[in-house]
Amino acid sequence: MTQLNGSPENQLKVGFEQLSKFLIRRVSEEKT
Repeated sequence: MTQLNGSPENQLKVGFEQLSKFLIRRVSEEKT
């Protein structure tokens, strides 16, 4: 498990987290 920072899996994980945060923020804004 060396160089986890540069692994595609980690990049995908970070991108998915950012995307879900963005979607949750938009959904909550639309509900208000």
